[in-house]
Amino acid sequence: MGETSEVTTQTDPIQTPDNPAVGKEQIGRLMQIAAKVGDDFVSWTNKHVLSVLPVHDYGEQEQDLTVKYLVDRATKSPSINFLKKTIALVGLYDIGLTVAGLQMGVPKELIPIIWLSTFLGPVVDELSYRSRVIPEIATVIARRMGLDVRSDKARMLPNVIFSASHLTNSSINKFFIGGYLTKVANEKGLAASLATHSLINASLFGVEYLLVAAEKLTPTQAETAKAALLATLWTGLTTLGILGAKEMMDDRKMQNAIERLRSTDRIDKSLKIPEIKALYGKLLQYPSTRGYKFTTGVELAYITGMLESFENMHQPEMRDRYALEQVRRAITEFCPDSKKTEERVSLAFDYIDRQLKPKPQIIEIPASR
Repeated sequence: MGETSEVTTQTDPIQTPDNPAVGKEQIGRLMQIAAKVGDDFVSWTNKHVLSVLPVHDYGEQEQDLTVKYLVDRATKSPSINFLKKTIALVGLYDIGLTVAGLQMGVPKELIPIIWLSTFLGPVVDELSYRSRVIPEIATVIARRMGLDVRSDKARMLPNVIFSASHLTNSSINKFFIGGYLTKVANEKGLAASLATHSLINASLFGVEYLLVAAEKLTPTQAETAKAALLATLWTGLTTLGILGAKEMMDDRKMQNAIERLRSTDRIDKSLKIPEIKALYGKLLQYPSTRGYKFTTGVELAYITGMLESFENMHQPEMRDRYALEQVRRAITEFCPDSKKTEERVSLAFDYIDRQLKPKPQIIEIPASR
């Protein structure tokens, strides 16, 4: 029989349905509950999932499976100021929606849902679906089954789960919106995707309220107003979906380039080195260093440097030194903030040491009898 555990959390009731002014203490209590649930899930995952996976397959990603790490990733994001401004803006916006909703006769049960969907919901979604946990676990399980899953395909799995958890008649578009949020998280940082997700949900509730308000107009005016609102909503969500679809196509092209570099030991005309250099230059421009785009840019720059040194340098140490210098030059040239150049170079070199350089083989010598 498997070992089971039951966690019970006692909290004071949160009285938000009848109270339009949701205070800081109540929101803080909600965040504490969410963090507790998240930690319980992490503990269960570490015990029942990661414990059966080989450490060398999973690599250095175990740290992604802690709520603290993900919170640190958000708070240290280059877009943290954007997130702070968004929280203040959405907070005022939700207060306005709450007051307007009570005056308009909106069901009181909807009031707490507004606050949960614009604050707690995006936090849970982004910490779950924008981390590397789901793609990494899927890749490891596929390897154990003898399947080879490309990284760009593995990164689509969180979007599938994201769209399934928001099951509506537009779940396909939710899949591509998840792709757009992944793009934001990996380019601007997790704080940016949190803020964007919150703004999207706030906008959806704003449209819902305006649709309710339109009911008080004359039939002709109500029909015109609803058509305009729904058209605006459809246009906005479709635009996000298109951006998400483009992101997935770009991700595929990026993965094709890196797979092509990994499969050769020298440069030929088919590699199109100028295009590859333009690609990793673009990837290294993004502010976030926690996403896969930065590490992919580093890998492209490093492998390109190794290939370029193949003809003139025969010692592995010299080729490695040349490739590292190319990575440094690329980061220095394309880094958006010159003050953070050395920090980004250090992160890049650490990633190369851990993930790209071959690990020394340990030969076990049997003990003499």
